[in-house]
Amino acid sequence: MSLDPHWYSTLFGAWIFMSAFLSGIAATGILIAWPPRWLGLERYFVPTHRHDQGKMTFAFAVFWMYLTWSQIHVIWYGKMEDDWPYVLLRMEQYPAVVIAMVACVWFIPFIGLLGVAPKKNPVTLTLFSGVVLLGQWIQHWVVIVPSLAAEPRTPFGLDELLISLGFAGLFGLTTVLFLRAFPALDTRHAHRVRPYRPVQPHP
Repeated sequence: MSLDPHWYSTLFGAWIFMSAFLSGIAATGILIAWPPRWLGLERYFVPTHRHDQGKMTFAFAVFWMYLTWSQIHVIWYGKMEDDWPYVLLRMEQYPAVVIAMVACVWFIPFIGLLGVAPKKNPVTLTLFSGVVLLGQWIQHWVVIVPSLAAEPRTPFGLDELLISLGFAGLFGLTTVLFLRAFPALDTRHAHRVRPYRPVQPHP
Protein backbone atom coordinates (compact mmCIF):
# COMPACT_ATOMS: atom_id res chain seq x y z
CA MET A 1 0.00 0.00 0.00
CA SER A 2 2.76 2.44 0.93
CA LEU A 3 6.53 2.31 1.31
CA ASP A 4 6.22 2.21 5.11
CA PRO A 5 5.60 -1.45 6.09
CA HIS A 6 4.29 -0.52 9.56
CA TRP A 7 1.57 1.86 8.41
CA TYR A 8 -1.74 0.96 6.86
CA SER A 9 -4.93 2.77 5.91
CA THR A 10 -8.19 1.67 4.33
CA LEU A 11 -8.47 5.06 2.63
CA PHE A 12 -5.00 5.18 1.10
CA GLY A 13 -6.00 3.33 -2.07
CA ALA A 14 -8.93 5.66 -2.75
CA TRP A 15 -6.71 8.68 -2.07
CA ILE A 16 -4.05 7.53 -4.55
CA PHE A 17 -6.70 6.66 -7.14
CA MET A 18 -8.30 10.08 -6.79
CA SER A 19 -4.89 11.72 -7.09
CA ALA A 20 -4.26 9.94 -10.40
CA PHE A 21 -7.78 10.72 -11.59
CA LEU A 22 -7.40 14.41 -10.73
CA SER A 23 -4.03 14.49 -12.52
CA GLY A 24 -5.70 13.14 -15.66
CA ILE A 25 -8.43 15.77 -15.47
CA ALA A 26 -5.90 18.57 -15.00
CA ALA A 27 -3.79 17.33 -17.91
CA THR A 28 -6.92 17.19 -20.09
CA GLY A 29 -7.67 20.79 -19.14
CA ILE A 30 -4.30 21.85 -20.54
CA LEU A 31 -4.74 19.74 -23.67
CA ILE A 32 -8.12 21.27 -24.58
CA ALA A 33 -6.95 24.83 -23.89
CA TRP A 34 -4.15 25.19 -26.44
CA PRO A 35 -3.66 22.26 -28.88
CA PRO A 36 -7.01 22.92 -30.63
CA ARG A 37 -5.65 26.32 -31.70
CA TRP A 38 -2.37 24.82 -32.84
CA LEU A 39 -4.20 22.10 -34.80
CA GLY A 40 -6.82 24.41 -36.30
CA LEU A 41 -9.69 22.85 -34.34
CA GLU A 42 -10.99 25.95 -32.57
CA ARG A 43 -14.52 25.54 -33.95
CA TYR A 44 -14.86 22.13 -32.29
CA PHE A 45 -13.63 23.19 -28.83
CA VAL A 46 -15.88 25.99 -27.63
CA PRO A 47 -15.70 27.90 -24.31
CA THR A 48 -18.41 25.68 -22.83
CA HIS A 49 -15.99 22.74 -23.15
CA ARG A 50 -13.39 24.60 -21.12
CA HIS A 51 -16.08 25.60 -18.64
CA ASP A 52 -17.06 21.98 -18.10
CA GLN A 53 -13.42 21.00 -17.77
CA GLY A 54 -12.86 23.74 -15.20
CA LYS A 55 -15.84 22.53 -13.19
CA MET A 56 -14.45 18.99 -13.21
CA THR A 57 -11.06 20.22 -12.02
CA PHE A 58 -12.67 22.33 -9.30
CA ALA A 59 -14.96 19.53 -8.09
CA PHE A 60 -12.35 16.78 -7.89
CA ALA A 61 -9.79 19.08 -6.27
CA VAL A 62 -12.35 19.61 -3.50
CA PHE A 63 -12.99 15.87 -3.34
CA TRP A 64 -9.25 15.23 -3.06
CA MET A 65 -9.13 17.56 -0.08
CA TYR A 66 -12.13 15.78 1.42
CA LEU A 67 -10.32 12.44 1.25
CA THR A 68 -7.12 13.98 2.64
CA TRP A 69 -8.92 15.54 5.56
CA SER A 70 -10.90 12.35 6.19
CA GLN A 71 -7.65 10.41 6.51
CA ILE A 72 -5.99 12.90 8.87
CA HIS A 73 -9.16 13.41 10.91
CA VAL A 74 -9.65 9.69 11.53
CA ILE A 75 -6.06 9.28 12.73
CA TRP A 76 -6.27 12.34 14.98
CA TYR A 77 -9.78 11.82 16.39
CA GLY A 78 -9.29 8.10 16.89
CA LYS A 79 -5.93 8.63 18.62
CA MET A 80 -4.34 5.92 16.49
CA GLU A 81 -0.85 5.73 17.94
CA ASP A 82 0.35 3.29 15.29
CA ASP A 83 -0.66 5.66 12.48
CA TRP A 84 0.65 8.92 13.92
CA PRO A 85 4.36 8.36 13.06
CA TYR A 86 3.58 8.26 9.33
CA VAL A 87 1.82 11.63 9.48
CA LEU A 88 4.16 13.30 11.97
CA LEU A 89 7.25 12.29 9.99
CA ARG A 90 6.03 14.35 7.06
CA MET A 91 4.52 17.25 8.97
CA GLU A 92 7.49 17.74 11.29
CA GLN A 93 10.35 17.23 8.82
CA TYR A 94 8.76 18.77 5.70
CA PRO A 95 5.99 21.15 6.84
CA ALA A 96 6.53 23.60 3.97
CA VAL A 97 6.31 20.81 1.41
CA VAL A 98 3.06 19.49 2.89
CA ILE A 99 1.58 22.99 2.93
CA ALA A 100 2.65 23.50 -0.69
CA MET A 101 0.98 20.21 -1.63
CA VAL A 102 -2.35 21.21 -0.07
CA ALA A 103 -2.14 24.71 -1.52
CA CYS A 104 -1.42 23.54 -5.06
CA VAL A 105 -3.88 20.65 -5.23
CA TRP A 106 -6.79 22.26 -3.38
CA PHE A 107 -6.55 25.84 -2.12
CA ILE A 108 -5.27 27.69 -5.20
CA PRO A 109 -7.58 25.90 -7.69
CA PHE A 110 -10.50 26.31 -5.28
CA ILE A 111 -10.04 30.09 -5.12
CA GLY A 112 -9.06 30.50 -8.77
CA LEU A 113 -11.82 28.42 -10.35
CA LEU A 114 -14.75 29.66 -8.29
CA GLY A 115 -16.05 31.93 -11.05
CA VAL A 116 -17.23 31.13 -14.56
CA ALA A 117 -14.76 33.35 -16.44
CA PRO A 118 -11.55 31.64 -15.20
CA LYS A 119 -12.93 28.28 -16.29
CA LYS A 120 -13.65 29.48 -19.83
CA ASN A 121 -10.39 31.40 -20.24
CA PRO A 122 -7.67 29.13 -21.71
CA VAL A 123 -4.90 31.03 -19.89
CA THR A 124 -6.40 30.69 -16.41
CA LEU A 125 -7.59 27.13 -17.05
CA THR A 126 -4.06 26.17 -18.09
CA LEU A 127 -2.57 28.00 -15.10
CA PHE A 128 -4.71 26.31 -12.45
CA SER A 129 -4.52 22.91 -14.16
CA GLY A 130 -0.74 23.24 -14.12
CA VAL A 131 -0.83 24.16 -10.43
CA VAL A 132 -2.84 21.00 -9.73
CA LEU A 133 -0.30 18.89 -11.61
CA LEU A 134 2.51 20.52 -9.65
CA GLY A 135 0.69 19.72 -6.44
CA GLN A 136 0.26 16.11 -7.50
CA TRP A 137 3.99 15.92 -8.19
CA ILE A 138 4.65 17.25 -4.69
CA GLN A 139 2.19 14.75 -3.26
CA HIS A 140 4.11 11.84 -4.75
CA TRP A 141 7.29 13.29 -3.28
CA VAL A 142 5.63 13.52 0.14
CA VAL A 143 4.45 9.91 -0.07
CA ILE A 144 7.72 8.42 -1.31
CA VAL A 145 10.80 10.32 -0.12
CA PRO A 146 10.23 10.51 3.68
CA SER A 147 9.77 6.73 3.79
CA LEU A 148 13.10 6.15 2.04
CA ALA A 149 15.32 8.94 3.43
CA ALA A 150 17.18 8.06 6.61
CA GLU A 151 17.27 11.73 7.65
CA PRO A 152 15.71 15.01 6.46
CA ARG A 153 17.02 16.08 3.10
CA THR A 154 16.66 18.94 0.66
CA PRO A 155 13.12 18.75 -0.72
CA PHE A 156 14.06 19.01 -4.37
CA GLY A 157 17.26 18.27 -6.23
CA LEU A 158 18.72 17.17 -9.51
CA ASP A 159 17.30 13.64 -9.23
CA GLU A 160 13.73 14.89 -8.99
CA LEU A 161 14.25 17.31 -11.86
CA LEU A 162 15.74 14.74 -14.23
CA ILE A 163 13.14 12.09 -13.43
CA SER A 164 10.30 14.58 -13.94
CA LEU A 165 11.74 15.78 -17.25
CA GLY A 166 12.15 12.18 -18.38
CA PHE A 167 8.53 11.31 -17.68
CA ALA A 168 7.33 14.59 -19.24
CA GLY A 169 9.33 13.80 -22.39
CA LEU A 170 7.94 10.26 -22.47
CA PHE A 171 4.40 11.61 -22.14
CA GLY A 172 4.97 14.11 -24.95
CA LEU A 173 6.47 11.45 -27.20
CA THR A 174 3.60 9.01 -26.71
CA THR A 175 1.06 11.80 -27.27
CA VAL A 176 2.68 12.86 -30.55
CA LEU A 177 2.91 9.26 -31.74
CA PHE A 178 -0.74 8.68 -30.87
CA LEU A 179 -1.88 11.79 -32.73
CA ARG A 180 0.13 10.73 -35.76
CA ALA A 181 -1.50 7.30 -35.79
CA PHE A 182 -5.05 8.37 -34.95
CA PRO A 183 -6.94 11.56 -35.89
CA ALA A 184 -7.55 14.04 -33.10
CA LEU A 185 -11.12 14.44 -34.38
CA ASP A 186 -13.43 12.23 -36.40
CA THR A 187 -13.61 14.37 -39.55
CA ARG A 188 -16.31 12.18 -41.08
CA HIS A 189 -18.88 14.08 -39.04
CA ALA A 190 -17.20 17.49 -39.14
CA HIS A 191 -19.88 18.92 -41.43
CA ARG A 192 -22.48 18.37 -38.70
CA VAL A 193 -20.68 20.58 -36.19
CA ARG A 194 -21.99 24.11 -36.10
CA PRO A 195 -19.53 26.96 -35.63
CA TYR A 196 -19.61 28.44 -32.16
CA ARG A 197 -21.48 31.70 -31.84
CA PRO A 198 -21.68 33.43 -28.45
CA VAL A 199 -25.22 33.91 -27.21
CA GLN A 200 -26.21 37.56 -27.35
CA PRO A 201 -28.21 38.82 -24.34
CA HIS A 202 -31.62 40.28 -25.01
CA PRO A 203 -31.80 44.08 -24.79
